[in-house]
Amino acid sequence: MPAEIVHWEILNSICSAENTNPNAKKILLEFPECAALGALGHDAPYFFNAGTSAATSKSCSFLHGAFGDDPLVFLYHALTIAKEKKLKPAEAFVLGMITHYAADSCFHPLVYYLTGNYYSSDIEEQKLVKTRHRRFEVFLDTWWKYNFDSSCHDPKILLKKANKHLAEIGEVLSIALSRSSDKFEISAKNWEKSIRHLVFICKLTTNPFIGILMKFFNFISLGKLD
Repeated sequence: MPAEIVHWEILNSICSAENTNPNAKKILLEFPECAALGALGHDAPYFFNAGTSAATSKSCSFLHGAFGDDPLVFLYHALTIAKEKKLKPAEAFVLGMITHYAADSCFHPLVYYLTGNYYSSDIEEQKLVKTRHRRFEVFLDTWWKYNFDSSCHDPKILLKKANKHLAEIGEVLSIALSRSSDKFEISAKNWEKSIRHLVFICKLTTNPFIGILMKFFNFISLGKLD
């Protein structure tokens, strides 16, 4: 499940901060739905076809710097392309992705310390760690929601508002990835699908009935946080 609340709150704080670059703030406020989806965008390829595409998931791991590469290179290319093509919705999406990167940079050391190595070479350990990782992020979202005045977006509404821009966003991200690496690729169409699939799974996992079924079938009980 995407840990959306923390990412959205950090995006909101950047939009309201006095020292935020005025040009960036203008874009973020003009296309808030694209920015909000972008704040989850780094993780979107993990949800492509419900995570069954190994190649797409590996490309997503590259975006997270899992292989020692600098994640900022992709973001630099994406922002440059969006600006050159004068695609403001795509620019807002990429700016949202930059806030995701900033949030992950702050939170992931803690998450990794408590849950283990997300990219462990031991497959069984990796499964355990990934479940712990996602559960911890859900706990963090829940804590944030009940301790702060958090405003939650409805991902489905965000998608509906941003729908007409998804093709150009996918194109920008696809080109940026190709410029960042010759080993990994995600087509524009698959970027678009990844965003749609992320929203679908996000809505699915917040459905109380689905949650009860997942708990009943022991789907989310793998591993515990000590």
